[in-house]
Amino acid sequence: MLVAAINHTHGSGLDHVGFIVADLEASSRLVSELGFCQTARADHTRTNSAGVLVSAGSSQHSVMLQRGYIELMQITDPLAGHQLTPATAVRHGLHVIALGTDDAAACRQACIARGVEVGPLLNWARLIREDDVLGEARFCYFDSRWDPHDPSYVCWVQHLTPQLLRPPRLLQHGNGVLALTGVVYRGPRRLAEAWVAQLQRAGASSSVQRAGGATVQFHDARVEIDFDDTAVSVLPAALLLAGADLPLLSRRCDGLGIRAVFTSDGALDIDLDRYFGLHWICTTGADHGTA
Repeated sequence: MLVAAINHTHGSGLDHVGFIVADLEASSRLVSELGFCQTARADHTRTNSAGVLVSAGSSQHSVMLQRGYIELMQITDPLAGHQLTPATAVRHGLHVIALGTDDAAACRQACIARGVEVGPLLNWARLIREDDVLGEARFCYFDSRWDPHDPSYVCWVQHLTPQLLRPPRLLQHGNGVLALTGVVYRGPRRLAEAWVAQLQRAGASSSVQRAGGATVQFHDARVEIDFDDTAVSVLPAALLLAGADLPLLSRRCDGLGIRAVFTSDGALDIDLDRYFGLHWICTTGADHGTA
């Protein structure tokens, strides 16, 4: 049954997901051991209300993919005013769902028109120091009202320097992964349906109810929500990735002592709950983001 279908001029799908981690270097090391390339460590800066460039209180590595990317972020200064600092007192793991836009100001106005309670436009940056790229990645974004117990923090990002983001070297992952295709959440039906409704207002192109849950589509990626009334809250359960060399990934997991099993449909389900609070489910194809 079709629940919603909306046309959004300024949206471009799932830009990236963000993990709030307790130890950035340990998390980065594990991701490297799984066969991913990463950006060099970078510190976020922001422009404050007085127009002065200051520390945002966070540092990150990113796994850049041909479609979407994964950000590993640590709150390095809890007193710097980073809006996600309260998340660290609740849990570490996937907290950020960042939707792409080519016009942050227009997208913000469209969100307000749909009844989304949003914050101001913010200007942030991070230095890029790679062997083949040197510059400052700048982006403008805004977010929706958020509580650290929510399933995720939702924001909309316009990249002002997209030419700096994906140097070819960073897209050559040893495990073959090409694309971020979605996220799976799981939780009690009442709260899960509220999360579906929030994602619809955020800019989903469609939402379809299915047996035991719902699928929310964002142009080139999807969010699966599984109903589980034994759960207390709605939490991320799995990250969906495509284009992987599954035998290689399986061998790497064996070497690291990480449980990885092949599912009935041929995907590799990697149990990274201990490290990132969810599983990473990898497939061989690159076009599994759309329903």
